[in-house]
Amino acid sequence: MSLYVKGGGVGGFTEFIVPTADKGWSGLYLTGKVTSDETIGKCLYLANTGEWVETDASTAGMGSLGIAIEDISAGSSGKIMTTGYIRLDAWSWVAGDEIYLDTTSGLLVKVMPAAPNYVRVVGYAHDSHTIFFCPSQTRIKRLL
Repeated sequence: MSLYVKGGGVGGFTEFIVPTADKGWSGLYLTGKVTSDETIGKCLYLANTGEWVETDASTAGMGSLGIAIEDISAGSSGKIMTTGYIRLDAWSWVAGDEIYLDTTSGLLVKVMPAAPNYVRVVGYAHDSHTIFFCPSQTRIKRLL
């Protein structure tokens, strides 16, 4: 598995460019195989099978996270971003919001999941349609 960068830069340095168009992105990505049909913006985790699977706040065993940056058919490989900016005009965030895994598989929310789910910050809202995806490696089981 190789890691690639999409962005801009000069002199060997790469910068992540905040996208201005719907479905735009800039960041570190890899090519990974998915187990089900995925659409851009779905949050995935790397399963012990080596395939990427939709994740949610009820999953205790999630490790490496990524976000689909293109539509990918089940059983196929596609681009999955591990860190960077992604814009979807369907999203409605407030700049600075913490972004969490939702209890619905593959989705993201700006409200911390209720107990007994796991809380994991996956990024921060840059503006109303763009997030900086940078998943925390810490997940906490919410009991109350």
